[in-house]
Amino acid sequence: MAQAATNVVLNEVSPQPNPEWVEVANPTAASVPLNGWNLAIVSNWDERLRPLLQELELHECFDVIVVSHDVGVTKPSPAIFQRVAADLELPAENILHIGDSAMEDCHGARAAGLHAILLDRKGRGTE
Repeated sequence: MAQAATNVVLNEVSPQPNPEWVEVANPTAASVPLNGWNLAIVSNWDERLRPLLQELELHECFDVIVVSHDVGVTKPSPAIFQRVAADLELPAENILHIGDSAMEDCHGARAAGLHAILLDRKGRGTE
């Protein structure tokens, strides 16, 4: 059984990759040995996310990609996090969600039974 799932959150919707999240995603997805861990994305994005991940050669780095546009529900709804757990075939309590929004990511993930960590890039220290 996989140990847990980690999430890289891509929250910005724009036609061009944002260097800030590409910098976070590339080392996470491409160079960190996962040692049996699953890697997933859960994102409030539209239909452009999957092609963008393919263009950046990141698509194949993830076991599961759940996009709000595809599933009809957005973070912080527990339903989108439950979808990730179902797609990973893991109980929610075995999943660690890392995201940059206290409300959408941390509160939403915890409401679904996942563990959550706030990625606090701006040093606000709030959750």
